Amino acid sequence: MTATLHYCDSQAFPAEPDFLHRETAYRQAFLEAAQEAAHWPTIDDDTVNEADRDRLAAKDAAWIGDGYAPDYAVEAARTRGRRHAFAEIEWAFRGKPIEQDALGHWLMKVAGWASADVSAKPPPRIEVMTAEIPQSATVSLTQSPPKRRSRLTRADQLEIKAPDWLLYGILERDTFAQIFGDPGSGKTFLALDWACRIATGTAWRGREVKANPVIYVAGEGQQGIARRALAWQVQHEVTLTDAPLFSRAVAMTDVTALGNFVAAVNAESGPPALIVIDTLARCFGGGDENSTQDMSQFITACDALRTAWGCTVLIVHHTGHADKTRARGAIAMTAALDAEYRLSKTESGLTLTATKMKDAELPLPLNLELVTVDLPGMFDEFDNPVTSAALEVTDADLSALIASAKGKSRAAIRNEDHRQNVLRVLANHPEGETRRFIRDAAGLQTTRANEAINSLLADGLIESAHVIKGNRNTPLEGFKIATLAG
Repeated sequence: MTATLHYCDSQAFPAEPDFLHRETAYRQAFLEAAQEAAHWPTIDDDTVNEADRDRLAAKDAAWIGDGYAPDYAVEAARTRGRRHAFAEIEWAFRGKPIEQDALGHWLMKVAGWASADVSAKPPPRIEVMTAEIPQSATVSLTQSPPKRRSRLTRADQLEIKAPDWLLYGILERDTFAQIFGDPGSGKTFLALDWACRIATGTAWRGREVKANPVIYVAGEGQQGIARRALAWQVQHEVTLTDAPLFSRAVAMTDVTALGNFVAAVNAESGPPALIVIDTLARCFGGGDENSTQDMSQFITACDALRTAWGCTVLIVHHTGHADKTRARGAIAMTAALDAEYRLSKTESGLTLTATKMKDAELPLPLNLELVTVDLPGMFDEFDNPVTSAALEVTDADLSALIASAKGKSRAAIRNEDHRQNVLRVLANHPEGETRRFIRDAAGLQTTRANEAINSLLADGLIESAHVIKGNRNTPLEGFKIATLAG
């Protein structure tokens, strides 16, 4: 519900000749004051009163004996805009600590309003206020806001929803996810593959995918993305013609830029199901990735996009400089994620490993390979074909097989975690591995490893294999994923 705000004291507004200049000045001052207040822990009456005194002082200074100076109308609009922004925040939080999530979402809308075509349209309200304002109400910027009521929900009344998968077992709708890896590990190829599948409704590992709009925020250049998108079309024989896949760059921590981004998305694509931000570093703005405060501002911007459209936000990020098992930067990012994946190079290609899945079981590691693709009709200055690459999954989908084997025996139930650790190890070693290797790689004690291996054998999920190690001529006893799983 939206209320009408009387934010100009002229009865003739907006018919006056200087309307355009006044409105532009008002909006810019409102936005600047809102951005300024975003860095404060709280805001009170004193701040609003000080802005009001500045407004009255400017009014007095503009009086030239028989009227106001010709340019006073624009300056008056600026001082009103500043005062109104502070008043809106003060009313919303009433001297309490500012809620950064609510403020971040509001700032994004303010930036869009400030950069939109000029019209007699009041600034947006902070969300914590709008729920309590009757639809028919007319709210003045000199009124106190209605009090908010707090309601508690009993646990048994909470709504329970089944996962709404964008990509089954990988990306759930309305979540915050991340892919990280070393430079050159194929992160962008993977993120683009997922984006193209969702935009075109192309199946993922044999499972149906619903077509939905996707926004790809390409911070590392449009040309590379364009060639990779063409390679994906050629490799998978799927066209992106008229598909709702859009690309645009944006600095996530720049409120004005983010507002312009939101306005463009609303005007051109409609609510997206997925937003890919590639990479965090290129879209971070001028902040420090290692700063919890700066990273929290980035997370707030991502959450604002999720809240606005109920979409999934997928970040493409780099590994740490020393620790390759985690993403670079402040740990606040990892804490905020619903799902996280590490993409790493192996001797046989690439491996995608889930490192976090907040509300679902960790999927098995997935083996992939980059396939070189000749781009049709493209040649360089020396008449050599221009190439790019596309990702192909080289593993079978074992999730259904694992699910069907759960609970077959007491040993299976008791050792389920151990069994899945063993399967993850063998999924990365399709030719098979020895008991000792499996035990060590799965991080299990000998007894637990043997129990898991024996129960998997009994359930038909793995089978015996001959394993060659090093220069040995005699094969060792080992195990691999059962043939029926491939």
